[in-house]
Amino acid sequence: MKVTVERTQPDEALVTVEVEAERAQRAVEEAVRRLGQRYAFAGFRRGKAPRPIVEAFLGRDAILQEALGRLVEETFDEAVEQEGLRPVGSADLEGDPAIVEGQPLTYRARVAVRPPIELGDVRDLRVEVERREVDEQAVDAFLEEYRRQHAREREADRVGEQSLVRAEVTTEIGGEVVEGPRRTVLDMQAGDGDIAGLAAALNGSPVGETREVVWTVPATAPAHAGEEALTRIRVLGVVERELPPLDDALARHAGAESVADLRTKARAYLEAQERRREREARLDAAVDALVDRVAVAVPKPLVERQSDILWEEFALSLRQQGVPVEAYLAAANKDEAALREEMRPAAERRAKRNMVLEALAEREGLEPLEGEIAAAADRLLGRPEKGRRDGQRTLSRGQRAYIRDVLLREKALAFLADIYAPADEGEGEAPEGEAEATEAASGDHGAG
Repeated sequence: MKVTVERTQPDEALVTVEVEAERAQRAVEEAVRRLGQRYAFAGFRRGKAPRPIVEAFLGRDAILQEALGRLVEETFDEAVEQEGLRPVGSADLEGDPAIVEGQPLTYRARVAVRPPIELGDVRDLRVEVERREVDEQAVDAFLEEYRRQHAREREADRVGEQSLVRAEVTTEIGGEVVEGPRRTVLDMQAGDGDIAGLAAALNGSPVGETREVVWTVPATAPAHAGEEALTRIRVLGVVERELPPLDDALARHAGAESVADLRTKARAYLEAQERRREREARLDAAVDALVDRVAVAVPKPLVERQSDILWEEFALSLRQQGVPVEAYLAAANKDEAALREEMRPAAERRAKRNMVLEALAEREGLEPLEGEIAAAADRLLGRPEKGRRDGQRTLSRGQRAYIRDVLLREKALAFLADIYAPADEGEGEAPEGEAEATEAASGDHGAG
């Protein structure tokens, strides 16, 4: 097979493939067998009908088109691999190639490819991250959260400052209901990040009463950002929490010897968390600096792919909030196309970031091993179906390319982390006996 490549643009290639006559003829014979298995021919078992019978029934052109489609698919995959191309979309055949039995097949296909990327020295990126110190207020907040996790609960008839409130909530904007009525649990101490004044409005309310609060919709809700909203909250039930005192008994419960020791352990944990946050911020800043420095046009198929992913993520977030996509679009007075267009810059940025990280990994020789690809296939695609011999799976070219790209990005991030965000030795381990306090600080907790 002879292959020539012409770069018509940095992100496009015209690939010419010449397939020898013998292979083209084999493709025709294989097409006859496949079609013979696909259809039933009187007097013959499936797959056993001779070519004249198959040809008489389906026509010679059907056989040649079947052969052409499979042959082009196979040989084009081989061609791009042979030439080291990185296609980012489907290839478009030029002209109208056809198999002529006894002759070589030549076809031309135009395909979007990843353009060359000049990275420069990645060890001189400008990375600035604010360092935050853990102060006494942070330690106090950590211990207060730990107390809340161990609060005693009792039913109450009136809302207090530490209450959990079972409520029915309805929100109107301009006299039109935009949410609810929905039943939820409101944490008086945590408040609500969007509805300013909610806790103050509810404090002191008896069970069965309905309170109202007027607030301004924040920018995080673009459908009605800046508009005035009215929320009605009907109190269905109240659970009052009695926090335990911060004393040596509580400290021992947390695995510390005393309150002073608990504060020391809490500070050490918070400082480890802050170092971890700082490392993550440094890595993000390094990646952003590298992406900003690289001048490259992002191929359209990659942008479209990320646009689809962003849309699915957005739709999933709405579903998790119980908001139908159609309802959101109607409230925002937009259609899907308009919202996708708003997301396009973010999609292009994400696609460019992926390209840059993959190029970095390739330049540094961080090619994933076959064992890594196999393990990642289970992680990313799920375990092979039951009954597959030795648990092995056969990956398509597309699946393998996807897994390879994911691993390249992971390896590139690890490479940059070693430069800009190396882990401190022993960092991140919570003090012995501090598991519960760690959970409290992470925010991964339930109502009580």
